[in-house]
Amino acid sequence: MRITKRGSMELGVNAIVILIIALAILGMGIAFVTNLFRSGSGKLGKIIDNTELPVHADSGNPLAFETSQLTIKQGKRENIKLSVYNDGFGGQNDISVGLASCTNSEGMDVAIGGDGIFLAAPNQRINPGSDAGYLAIVSVAGEDIVPVDTYICTVRASVGDPMSNNDPATSRSGQIIINVIL
Repeated sequence: MRITKRGSMELGVNAIVILIIALAILGMGIAFVTNLFRSGSGKLGKIIDNTELPVHADSGNPLAFETSQLTIKQGKRENIKLSVYNDGFGGQNDISVGLASCTNSEGMDVAIGGDGIFLAAPNQRINPGSDAGYLAIVSVAGEDIVPVDTYICTVRASVGDPMSNNDPATSRSGQIIINVIL
């Protein structure tokens, strides 16, 4: 009686091939998830460490911007760093930052949100008595919607929706000038 060991060799080769395929799929999955998070932070802005902030908000100035004027081309976006001071208005809740209104040089309001001028930043919890930083993204729609002009925009930090929450007990606001160019 002869015993062949060919079956055990085939099992080993099959196991190695399956292992290689599984590692390749795992690598592609990790790359996909990493790319997904990286592209998401480019659209939402991010929370930044206080050591990276060029300015710090305080009780006298609850919203501080790295610059008082921002120049943006139509259809493009720019980053801006801002600091929000929680003097107790946010309690222990998440604080969101967004545009409340934008008015052009003739006193007319322009659309805010995805079809006008838009500020995107993630929500974050800020302890009362301290400030926190945001890297916000300001985007401007195309020329059909937002004409070339200078806009005074009110940025609001609030508990809940910054576009609708103007309650002084749960929000703070500041202003920035946005120059829209070609």
